[in-house]
Amino acid sequence: MAQPDVNKIAEQYSGILKEIGADLDSEGMKETPLRGAKALVEMTEGSRMETDQLTKMFKAECQTAICHDMVIVEGIKEVGLCEHHLLPIIMNITIAYEGNGTFLKIATGAIITNIANSAGCAWGDYDNDGYLDLFVANLGQKNFLYHNNSDGSFTLIRDAGIGQEASYSWSGAWADFDNDGHLDLFVANGQPNGTGVKDFLYRNRGDGTFEKITLGSLVNDTSAGDGCAWGDYNNDGFLDLFVTNLNGQNNFLYRNSGNSNHWLTIQCEGRISNSSAIGTRLELTAEIAGVPVRQIREISAGSGYGSQNSLLVHFGVGQTTNILGLRIRWPSGIVQDLANLRVDERLILRKPSKFRSNCRIEQGVFKAEFQGGPHSAYDVEVSEDFSNWTLLISFTNAGSPARFEDVLTIPAGSRFYRVIEP
Repeated sequence: MAQPDVNKIAEQYSGILKEIGADLDSEGMKETPLRGAKALVEMTEGSRMETDQLTKMFKAECQTAICHDMVIVEGIKEVGLCEHHLLPIIMNITIAYEGNGTFLKIATGAIITNIANSAGCAWGDYDNDGYLDLFVANLGQKNFLYHNNSDGSFTLIRDAGIGQEASYSWSGAWADFDNDGHLDLFVANGQPNGTGVKDFLYRNRGDGTFEKITLGSLVNDTSAGDGCAWGDYNNDGFLDLFVTNLNGQNNFLYRNSGNSNHWLTIQCEGRISNSSAIGTRLELTAEIAGVPVRQIREISAGSGYGSQNSLLVHFGVGQTTNILGLRIRWPSGIVQDLANLRVDERLILRKPSKFRSNCRIEQGVFKAEFQGGPHSAYDVEVSEDFSNWTLLISFTNAGSPARFEDVLTIPAGSRFYRVIEP
């Protein structure tokens, strides 16, 4: 059997492999898409997957999820085709990122040993313990809900209200649709060749269990649904739902009517690369119903089956009117803390700059050293009246400090400098 060319395939598909999923152990370690691709290819060695089969899997509409810390891959042990797409569907395989450029294949645990026709998965901290839990949508079988035990292991939960009935589930999406501070779950169901079935909506009770919602068009409309995504399309602070359907059926858009609970929405913006801030982790602390509650969210490029929630980070906070704190962990390692935030607002947060300067005047010469993020571009401008500015020099930080000198032609103190970071 021909062995996959790791570098060739990794380079070919690294552009479409998105950083999807979660930092499961809260260590803040992230992998690059190229590393993820290499790990995925190397993992198949010794299996019956040929190079051309692996290529088909990458090209399939249902792309495998490459997570920050874990990769769920359908069916590497056996290669088969599901009814709708070129997807291996026999057994899940999990890989944990070691933090040093290498990956470790996880060989034990419920996620690995449970057999199912899995189609999509979604990460979310449904019990607000600071560790992301996992929902897996299965085709024609009961779905799986795994609780993160915070020690690298997971427990399959069967008595929480999720996964107690079988359907043809493709995708799941977590969201706090009622803004009570607890993540709820929507599941899109549909048979590829059928006329339609009902979707699932589970409301989080806040005690580790869920209530299945049975009233309303959202859970009583029948369709062949396969994808779903939450997003606040009318900017009223309550998440709305979009569901995609198969077999030429119309898609569904559901507007959330809301309630009296409060919320906070954050738009994170990266710098230079990754302007969408993919991989950023946010931790919000608020007193809800008299109890301090810490919620976590991670900005992801995808979830479920061929789906992606809004990149805007949404928190529900119940009836509280003051948010105690918000911590933002940017992928670069920068940690930003905010306190005493107001509710019912949309914040726009830009990743803090790594720019540092060391400036001085020696014998009438202005000397400066600048250091910023790798390959960051900066413009240095000068002014004599703090109103009219002229470009003095442009430079790109290559890892070592950038230096320049300016001979002062007028008395010191009346010449001003500023650095513009695009």
